[in-house]
Amino acid sequence: CLWPATGVESHVTKVKGAPLRLLRKASIMADATREIVERAVVHGQPASVNGRAFIDEDCLRELQGKQDFAEYQCAPGCEPPRMMPRRFPDLTVAEEHAPPTFSSKL
Repeated sequence: CLWPATGVESHVTKVKGAPLRLLRKASIMADATREIVERAVVHGQPASVNGRAFIDEDCLRELQGKQDFAEYQCAPGCEPPRMMPRRFPDLTVAEEHAPPTFSSKL
């Protein structure tokens, strides 16, 4: 799944008059999605992205090496405040990769 690091401009933010200084352009989500798909399909590395939770900015930083996000600012020169943690906590369950401990009689 893919989450935005900041508020993202949309029809609703326009109608409701959300301050542009708090938003990024929706193209950041499109660019992050493209990077994920390219990694999985074009580069043949689906295991590197499968099942992961990404944050748009961090995804572009990790997969594309991007460091400057100014092109996504809705108000030029105003970097919106981040609303997501730098990284999602690791929710891996130890038993996730363990063999099943039950048997079926079906």
